[in-house]
Amino acid sequence: MKHYHKKRLLKLADFLLTVPAKQFDMKNWALEENNGKPACGTVACACGWATTIPSFRKAGLRLQGTEFRPYLEYNGSYQFYAAAAFFDITTIEAEYLFHPCSYGGNYKPKIKTVSNRIKKFVADRS
Repeated sequence: MKHYHKKRLLKLADFLLTVPAKQFDMKNWALEENNGKPACGTVACACGWATTIPSFRKAGLRLQGTEFRPYLEYNGSYQFYAAAAFFDITTIEAEYLFHPCSYGGNYKPKIKTVSNRIKKFVADRS
């Protein structure tokens, strides 16, 4: 994993801590999207919120699909493949970080839990 991919993951981990808890849910990329990012006031997962970070959007990370069924897209890859490509990790690693089922049966992990997992993941690869 290149240095700038680690920086992306850490940027996301820090950004997540600014998201209101009531607008965070790992079960959905986003409940609604507007112009390739979560609509104002909607609920989104870690990757859904990643699409609101300006430098990530500039690099090409987006929500695609219909307004009410968005999914993650990056450079022709979709969903967990998109997350893997954007952060230069394997699809299995992307699912470990971003799939709700990877949080021990807790399908609604707290923001801090997800943020801490991302930070530990990066630290373990340094």
